[in-house]
Amino acid sequence: MHVVICEDEPNIAEAVKHKLTKKYDDLMIDIFTSGEKLMSAFKTIAGSGNKPLSASSRKKKCFCDLLILDVMMPCMDGFEVANRLRAAGDESIIIFLTGNEDQVFDAFKVEAFRYLIKPVDEEKLYEAVDAARKKLYENKPDEKKYLYIQNGGTVSRVEIKDIIFAETYNRKITLHTTGGMYDYYGKMSELFLELGDDFFNSHRSYIVSLSHIEGYNAHEIRLDDGSEAILSRSRYSEFVKAYARFIRG
Repeated sequence: MHVVICEDEPNIAEAVKHKLTKKYDDLMIDIFTSGEKLMSAFKTIAGSGNKPLSASSRKKKCFCDLLILDVMMPCMDGFEVANRLRAAGDESIIIFLTGNEDQVFDAFKVEAFRYLIKPVDEEKLYEAVDAARKKLYENKPDEKKYLYIQNGGTVSRVEIKDIIFAETYNRKITLHTTGGMYDYYGKMSELFLELGDDFFNSHRSYIVSLSHIEGYNAHEIRLDDGSEAILSRSRYSEFVKAYARFIRG
């Protein structure tokens, strides 16, 4: 996944990059310190006939997979950058960084995916990027029905609908299913992308199936096998909305 950070304050750009690389190890990250430099790179690529910088296979016109774009920059601000990209037909996912909540409504005029208030909260950054990653790959031609789990020399086929929740500890993922547990080494971010819209990443260490929820409160989710999964405080509001959408069908 290719991420571009456009932020005129290098310390903020590097801090965001550090947070991202701390959780994700499959990102290619580029930093631009002004809107002019970003647009110059965009025009160079567009004018040369080369493929966009996007690492995705969506077959869309994208400068990158995810653009984390500061709003308040001298000369060309983030809104102008976004407007120029959209006018050129670019469909990169945009997350705005802003220190002023009053600018939020303007962000959505250019089809921004999310906005984050400075200073950037780590959990909210991860929540936004996880959602962007899921959106990036949501248009798969066929909905996956199975996961193939490899543990040592053994490969197991697991039906996705049977997965109750997943948890991770020391890079080992445990899938709790209606038919038992499966352990393997992997990344929760990749698993979340594979599972589809009926799952929610309630905490950096937990992914739960919305169809196996028995109840919840502000701190935890109760599953129908009697287990409990941690619900991050920063993700509570989004979880309530996601669960309500799931119930409504």
